[in-house]
Amino acid sequence: MATQLIQGGAPSAPAFNPARWLHSLVQIGGGYALAPSFPVTGGTTIEHRWFEQYVWTQSLAGGSLSARTRIEQRFIENNSGVDHRLREVVRYTHPIHAGSKTYLAGYDELFLHLNDTTRSKSGVDQNRAYAGAGRALNARFRIEVGYLNQFIPGHIVPDRMNHVLSGTLQISY
Repeated sequence: MATQLIQGGAPSAPAFNPARWLHSLVQIGGGYALAPSFPVTGGTTIEHRWFEQYVWTQSLAGGSLSARTRIEQRFIENNSGVDHRLREVVRYTHPIHAGSKTYLAGYDELFLHLNDTTRSKSGVDQNRAYAGAGRALNARFRIEVGYLNQFIPGHIVPDRMNHVLSGTLQISY
């Protein structure tokens, strides 16, 4: 709760709080994901993925600009070691008009392998570019649908380009 000072009978603006301002722009966190994959050759490959991330968000031109830096430690079955991967995403959303719950969104995410293992070589792993539209259903739920272009450079096999219809349901709690 902000405190107001009374000077000359009129309340002044709340004092600037650097910690609150920084918290509104920056989030630091981490987590774990169990990520099974299903190769076209059959079977299942299990991956345990730990990650740390930093997210910066700022209002810009009536919308919201955010950048996320994530470092992953990927423990994948039958690999010669731990894969270290950097993921950097820049995302922009903008309401279709002031006060609207419907918005346009776009992002680009670059994945970089930071070391060599039997499963990956250091360098670009993939790039994802996205354009879509979404709607906030209420304070907790939002839906989004759009086009995702995924480019995967072929280090041993030919380059691959995937065209994906992407749908998301986001739940905030």
